Amino acid sequence: MFNLISVAGWVCLAGGLIYYFINSSDQSRIQETVLRSQTIIIAGAALVILGYVLGFLGRKVGGTNRCKKCGKKIDKTEMYCFDHRRESIWQAQEKHRLEGSGKFNRNKKSS
Repeated sequence: MFNLISVAGWVCLAGGLIYYFINSSDQSRIQETVLRSQTIIIAGAALVILGYVLGFLGRKVGGTNRCKKCGKKIDKTEMYCFDHRRESIWQAQEKHRLEGSGKFNRNKKSS
C-alpha cells in the first residue's frame, strides 16, 4: 500500500516536469505553466515522502513477517524462522543445563 503512494508521488514528479517542459515553449502562459507544474511537483514530493514515512512507521509499529536474525519471511505469529528458532531453543537449553549444573548458579555460595 505504501509503495503505491510512493509510486504515485514519483509519477506526479515526472508528470510535473514533463508538463513544464512541454508547455514552457509558450511564453504567453509561462507564469501559469510554472505555477501548475510547481503544484504538481510539490504534491508528488509530498506523496513520495508520505509513502516512505508511512512505510517506515508501518514496519516499526505493525512489525514485519520476517525473522529477526536473517530476514526470511515467516508466519505472523512467529519471531524467528525455523533454523533460528531451533538455534534459540538450543541456546536456552544449554544455558539452563549450565545453570542447573552449578557452573553459573548465582544462588549457590562458593566454599
